[in-house]
Amino acid sequence: YNLSGVADAAVDVVYCTVVFMHLEPWDRHNYVLEAFRVLRPNGRIYVDNINLCSDGGWKVFETHRAFSPTNRPPHMTQNSTPQEIETYLSRAGFGDVRIRTDDDWIRASAVKPRQVRFMK
Repeated sequence: YNLSGVADAAVDVVYCTVVFMHLEPWDRHNYVLEAFRVLRPNGRIYVDNINLCSDGGWKVFETHRAFSPTNRPPHMTQNSTPQEIETYLSRAGFGDVRIRTDDDWIRASAVKPRQVRFMK
């Protein structure tokens, strides 16, 4: 999620698939903030993750919950909720946020506005 090597407003699209499941929630938000920074006005972002609210997503959660804290592998799938992904995108300043939930996945896209308001 560190895109420091990419200039501000340098790209038209950020495509992030099968990544969020490997990041902690605050790192997901940082990824979205960095994407906002590097996208040109009217640029688009796509992200996805396993949906905690789906049957399959809940099964993944329950499987990982069964590990005791001292025996958990260092990297375990981290599910998301549709509201979580929508919040990251809208709080970062994206507009036209679209969330799709089908099967066990959340698929989200959004657009960086032409006129950018700086978020605090």
